[in-house]
Amino acid sequence: MIADKAYSACVIRRALHARGIKVVIPEKSDQIAARKKRGRRGGRSPALDTTAYTGRNVVGTLQARHHLPRRHRPPRLPRMDIGDTL
Repeated sequence: MIADKAYSACVIRRALHARGIKVVIPEKSDQIAARKKRGRRGGRSPALDTTAYTGRNVVGTLQARHHLPRRHRPPRLPRMDIGDTL
């Protein structure tokens, strides 16, 4: 599950992990500061797959584009095959 920082609470992470869902959520800056303040007892930071997280805005962008009236939509993007690179 890819989500924004708003969903980075430990309770949410634990619930998703208990269901076997891979979590890709960055930490909030206050959570990082609190963990560092505790020193060694603060534990390690949760893993973040940066390559998976960079594509998180694709779904939101496509949904927003779909809901716009036709006259306000940006031009269509060219189709790309799976083997094509950007």
